[in-house]
Amino acid sequence: MIFPWNNILLGWPHKFPGQGHGHPHHQYDVIDNHAVMNVEDMQAYLKPNARFLTILREPFSRMVSNFNYNIIFHSWAHEMAVLPTVTNIHANFAKNSESIHEPYNLINSMAHDLGWYQFVGGVTSYNHDAQKVDEFIEHLSQHIICEPARLRCDALILERLDESLVLFASAGTNLSVVEMVYTSMKSAGGSHYSHAKTYPQPGHEEQTARSLLTVDYAIYNHYYSRFNATWAAAIAARPSLLDDLATLKCCCRIVGAYTEPYKHQQRAFFTDSMEYTKRLKNGQHF
Repeated sequence: MIFPWNNILLGWPHKFPGQGHGHPHHQYDVIDNHAVMNVEDMQAYLKPNARFLTILREPFSRMVSNFNYNIIFHSWAHEMAVLPTVTNIHANFAKNSESIHEPYNLINSMAHDLGWYQFVGGVTSYNHDAQKVDEFIEHLSQHIICEPARLRCDALILERLDESLVLFASAGTNLSVVEMVYTSMKSAGGSHYSHAKTYPQPGHEEQTARSLLTVDYAIYNHYYSRFNATWAAAIAARPSLLDDLATLKCCCRIVGAYTEPYKHQQRAFFTDSMEYTKRLKNGQHF
């Protein structure tokens, strides 16, 4: 596995892989951390026939989460005033390079992480260009596969996460459904800072926020539609996947009940995972 130099970022929000990873020669099995998708550069580090996997979230929900987690803006009105003024993402990053949170000062952050702004040269002027967005989705679809005919979808949908995990495990991964069990670490809302979660005002403010997310919504809607078709085809071909889904939901409820008392300690969980990464990187045993 390729480890970030600081245990968090593989060049993100800039070009993958960032500093300190040496010359690529297909030496890694896994790339797993904060990075901007760049197929050619990632494949150079990965062993042949690697699969690209991502999780997509409903864009407005993701935007609300970003706002509350990073606390960049004073208010939603402030964010709605600032975001449309950003015309070059790369220049904006350079200007705000002193803060790790400033990269969230961008429109279509999900698309950014999938390589959209690298695809269009860093400018926001293509965000409402339907043809250019379609070209990008076509490019993305060649590498993040979601095809009903193959009963495979490597784009997991957060709002359909259980079905996504069952489908992923069933599509040539040699993984059991029990290995897909998870628990939500931040389901209570808020952030690693203590403050009440806020939303844009219904009406004009919310509509303005949603209108900025053109590329995010295009990507999400494309893959959500493909996922639904793939899931339906998979169930028709292998009805036992519904039993796997029931098993996963049951196991997740058990794990969720066990971890619920510790949810308020999510910063401790985060710190522990960082320490785990550091120790693993240094070859230490557990």
